[in-house]
Amino acid sequence: MVYAVTGSLDLAAAQLDTLQATEPDHLLGILLEETIASASGDQASVDALYDKFLSVYDSQIATGRPEYRDHGRAIEAFRAQAAARE
Repeated sequence: MVYAVTGSLDLAAAQLDTLQATEPDHLLGILLEETIASASGDQASVDALYDKFLSVYDSQIATGRPEYRDHGRAIEAFRAQAAARE
């Protein structure tokens, strides 16, 4: 995530590829992918990723992953942002 925020989109994309290889519906992966798409000006992907996030949110939160608790504020802010556009 740090790579995307600092503008290192190639490194962020590599990090994303690694995460998605094992956990394609990981909420932080979706958040990272949206950050990359947004920075690239790809609004169609941004919209699709918001939809994906909302569709997998409940099942992913139910996994109880510690990183979801650790990044709860960012996840909930993203969820609110995604829901607000509907």
